[in-house]
Amino acid sequence: MIYWVWLKLLQGIGPHTQRRLLKAFESPKDVYRASTDDLISAGLSEKKAQLVSVTKDLSGPERVLERCVRSGISLVNISQRDFPDRLRILDDMPVLLFYKGGLFEPERTAGIVGPRRCTQETKEKVINVTTRCLKEGQAIISGMALGVDGYAHTAAIKNGGRTIAVVGTGLDICFPKEHETLFEAIENNGCIFSEYEPGQPALSCHFPRRNALIAALSDELHVIDAGRNSGAMITAEYAKKYGKRVRKH
Repeated sequence: MIYWVWLKLLQGIGPHTQRRLLKAFESPKDVYRASTDDLISAGLSEKKAQLVSVTKDLSGPERVLERCVRSGISLVNISQRDFPDRLRILDDMPVLLFYKGGLFEPERTAGIVGPRRCTQETKEKVINVTTRCLKEGQAIISGMALGVDGYAHTAAIKNGGRTIAVVGTGLDICFPKEHETLFEAIENNGCIFSEYEPGQPALSCHFPRRNALIAALSDELHVIDAGRNSGAMITAEYAKKYGKRVRKH
């Protein structure tokens, strides 16, 4: 797994390029061993090829793996059968995920997103939508934020359903702090995913990627009382891009 972490940590090498390299070299270990010329032949620019070919220090990946062990974080990569199929087929999705809880592939999924600040009416909408989705056999996908996300995860757990949270931090950090109890409950009743290694804080640049993952994992997306320029609407745009049904409430 150390070479998967090495590939993930390469600066300036995103998911599209990582997938291109894996197609050319089959494994991240082969990418690690490749020469600059081989990397250029695989489609990398000379600058990126040189960067990859000189980045051989594995001490960073080793520290990440050690931190995962200490924090009870597991990893799954795209070459493994348990990697989510909904992410496997999309070229802009990560090739390596960090997770806590029980890894599972729901037959049907529903994403539920919305604002952090909610009225009682919005909360009731979330509970009703979540309950209806569970009755239809769907696992609930959301982002563990305050407000709609938290209500959706909580309603899923209280009704005996499965839920998956996608977060924008390393999994040794609970964000927001108020959701420590919910974090533990989701870990015990579902799964928490992140594409970020342990220690990564809640940076604003992480959350559009988190939103894309929510959209990719959702067969349909329910957007509840979201503002025009909100994170929920960004998630909706990703869902449309991926050909998912978007339902606004």
